[in-house]
Amino acid sequence: MAIVSEVVAHASLVGGAEITLHSHAVVLKTSYGQYTGDSATQDRPIAHGLGVTPKVVLIHRTDMIYAFRITAQQAAIKWWKTPATAAAGSENVAAMDATNFYVGKAGKYNETANLTTIVYHWVAIG
Repeated sequence: MAIVSEVVAHASLVGGAEITLHSHAVVLKTSYGQYTGDSATQDRPIAHGLGVTPKVVLIHRTDMIYAFRITAQQAAIKWWKTPATAAAGSENVAAMDATNFYVGKAGKYNETANLTTIVYHWVAIG
């Protein structure tokens, strides 16, 4: 899905001259999906289908115990337990690219969105 908009503004200057300004909004591409964790693959690639590196990927477990965020600025997955008063942290994973985002770190699969048999839903925004 892509969102595109254009803003056109007209202004009158002193002396009667007019100018027209065109501003194009950011084009957002989004995709979503799900996968099942395997507790076996470090830096497991998950294809996002955007064709560009996402700005952010949001992931949640179907049991709603953990939520996750990966941003383009970091090669890390941020996690927090629900409710929000519970633990939170960050673990390094491979940097996202134009094809995949990555989940899973050996010994930390629960905190890096790749725990065996758990279903994860995700949305990528690029």
